[in-house]
Amino acid sequence: MDSSSISLAFLYSATSRQAGMLTDFEKNRKRDENGKTKIQRWKERNREKQLACTRDWKLRNPDKVKEYAERRAEILRASNALAREILRSEPRKCLRCEKEVVWPKRLCEGCKEKARMEGEQRRYSTSKYAQKSRQARKARRLLIGAAGADNRITAEFLGWPYGCAWCGVRGVKLEVDHIIPVSIGGKHHVSNVVFACRSCNSKRGAMIQRG
Repeated sequence: MDSSSISLAFLYSATSRQAGMLTDFEKNRKRDENGKTKIQRWKERNREKQLACTRDWKLRNPDKVKEYAERRAEILRASNALAREILRSEPRKCLRCEKEVVWPKRLCEGCKEKARMEGEQRRYSTSKYAQKSRQARKARRLLIGAAGADNRITAEFLGWPYGCAWCGVRGVKLEVDHIIPVSIGGKHHVSNVVFACRSCNSKRGAMIQRG
């Protein structure tokens, strides 16, 4: 296209704009009430056709596809590098004590050491609590349960002909439930055991069933 053609095209565009007319490019870029252009609306109506055209173009132009991918990766690396430079240039404060720290640190040395000690203390407390709970349960079973009690309870469970002992529901998985809870002194024995659904067993907790 020579310079005269470019001038005529520019003159036509300017004249059309003055007359209130839109060029083809402007018509395609004009957005409707939903904020979508003509091209976007066409893509929504012809999704399969657009995907087929894209696949065909990629098969015909593998070199361009590779070139575009490399260009996108280069742009992404450049934008990440720029973001890092901006973060390094801006002052950063400690999340706990508001002291200035060097990027990419989030805590100063003092707060970092405090956080490490708190984490170790939390893990130690959790492990000690779990260990004490296991020991208490084991001791409780040894004190209140006779030898072979679990086997007898299992045999009783296999021959249990009813549903839940509290609500009577059938066809659900039943659990061992102590009439007098073990946590308040009940025995882990067949005489102190019924079988209940999970809902009733959870609702009772450490309470004694009345009635």
